[in-house]
Amino acid sequence: MSNLQQPDTVVLVHGFGVDSRHFSPWLNSLQPYFDVRLIDLPGFGSTFSQTWPDSLDQLIDMLLPAFPARAIYCGWSAGGMVVTHLARRYPARVAGVFLLAANPAFVASADNDSW
Repeated sequence: MSNLQQPDTVVLVHGFGVDSRHFSPWLNSLQPYFDVRLIDLPGFGSTFSQTWPDSLDQLIDMLLPAFPARAIYCGWSAGGMVVTHLARRYPARVAGVFLLAANPAFVASADNDSW
């Protein structure tokens, strides 16, 4: 936690097949120390009706309004791919990253920006 009066913000980003409720067991441990934000990727949880975009850049553009100005990000599985891409595009918004069972991409491609 920083020396500021407000807690640091931690953003939790889930992977495919689950939604932000997957992080529920963590909340009691994290909330005393951090402002915890849960993000549902398009097509999951609270964003079930949204369509999955064609690229990581489009996904980041779609999610950017939901992300705080600066935070620590945790990405689980596909959420890790989202978080690392966010950090690459907007490094000033990312105070730190931690990944769980994450890869930089799901399939090999020339530009590594593929699902």
